[in-house]
Amino acid sequence: MEIADLTDHIDLIPTLARWSYDEWSYLYPGRKISDVEYSMLERSKKDLIPTCLVAIENDNAIGMVALKICDLESRADLTPWLASLYVDKKHRNQGIGTQLIRAIEQEAVKLGVKKLFLFTPGTESFYARLGWIIKERSELHGHTLQPLWKKHSKGSDTQVNESPSVYPFRPYYIENELTFAY
Repeated sequence: MEIADLTDHIDLIPTLARWSYDEWSYLYPGRKISDVEYSMLERSKKDLIPTCLVAIENDNAIGMVALKICDLESRADLTPWLASLYVDKKHRNQGIGTQLIRAIEQEAVKLGVKKLFLFTPGTESFYARLGWIIKERSELHGHTLQPLWKKHSKGSDTQVNESPSVYPFRPYYIENELTFAY
């Protein structure tokens, strides 16, 4: 399995868009699959936000994760966001989601991000195991969400270990904030 930029695998956009639409369309009433495909195309950038990483095995997508400027309109003041973490059902419980999160966090550090947000409609325990903390409870179209966050203490001056097997963040708590040390 490799994790690659969507930019290098544009042909996978229909698969990724279908996953996203099938998994989260209930949160976005009126959104069409063509809207999701366009959104995915917008994420096919390197070294910019928005961006998307894809887990690939045998030339097939098996997972994805994105970095977006905003993922929850009611909290547009929070930026940027880890978004659209998805692992194909046949490949779940193999650590791929964790690897995708670590890879997008490394990308965020590379881009100078000091604080990263996400929301989830119910998998906060998964993210908590990876050092994310709940910031607040929120709603989107009648569905309860848990915005979570991480803070990076060194920002753009941080050197990121290029090895994908090394997790760059070792979380510790200071004044109820999650910061990162290397």
